[in-house]
Amino acid sequence: MTERYVSTDDTAEILASMDRAEAAADAAHARLEAMKAGFPADVRRLHDLAVDGTGAAAICVQILRCLHQKRGTVDLFELRRLDLTNKAAAMRLIELCGNPSMLSDSGLMGILSPDEIEALFADA
Repeated sequence: MTERYVSTDDTAEILASMDRAEAAADAAHARLEAMKAGFPADVRRLHDLAVDGTGAAAICVQILRCLHQKRGTVDLFELRRLDLTNKAAAMRLIELCGNPSMLSDSGLMGILSPDEIEALFADA
C-alpha cells in the first residue's frame, strides 16, 4: 500500500478552504438573523395587504399561512402582483419558511392578534 504524505501547501489549501466554508456559514447565519429581526415588520406589511382585498391579497395570505403553520405551499407566480418593496418582504418571509427552526412554534401570535389571525384564515 502506498502512503501519501500531505505537503505544507496541501495543508494550507485545506485550511483556507475550511476558513472560507466557515465564513460562508457565518454570513448565512447573520443574514437569517437579520431577516428574523425584520420578521414582525414584514409580517405586518403582508397582513395589511392581505386584509385590503387587493390583487396581492391571495399570495400574502398563502405566505402568512405557511409561516403560521410552518408548512404549506405558495404559488410563486402570484408574486408578480406585489410591488418591489412588498415583493422583497415576501421573499424574506419565504426564505424564512425554508428555515422552520427560525420560526416560532406559536406562529404569528405575538405579531398579529388572535382575532387578526382568525380573520386572515377564515376563508381557508
